[in-house]
Amino acid sequence: MRNLNEVDSFVFKLSIQTQTIPLRKLVNKLRPPFLIREIKISPLEQQMGLPDPSFSTPDPFSLETNPNDKFLPIVSKVDSRVELIFEYVTSAKRNLDPLIKTLSLYPEIYIDLLLEWLKDSGHESRVDSAKLIFNEKNIR
Repeated sequence: MRNLNEVDSFVFKLSIQTQTIPLRKLVNKLRPPFLIREIKISPLEQQMGLPDPSFSTPDPFSLETNPNDKFLPIVSKVDSRVELIFEYVTSAKRNLDPLIKTLSLYPEIYIDLLLEWLKDSGHESRVDSAKLIFNEKNIR
């Protein structure tokens, strides 16, 4: 969207170390004007590349049964390094005049409803130009 002349936006990157559940909650709670452009997830690398001393692989050919071996976790580390690239839309330059001119071609248009919609949607500055367009078409 940064290439569009009608939209101004700010792009930023957030790097965090987290688990997938909080990441999903964060992403699901985002609402416009935030747009997610990219998500990169990679396993958290241990310092110095040394193996985790608390994790041991059981011998699959051993006949001994150890009660502690029954509850080994499938994944020993669940944290991930996440990079999120967001785009925050700061403004949009919308030209509603073509829409208003098209609507003025229909004699059964409810002008009051259109003017109310323009006010409610934050386009109050377009109300006077819409009235002018409809006056030129001799519609109320």
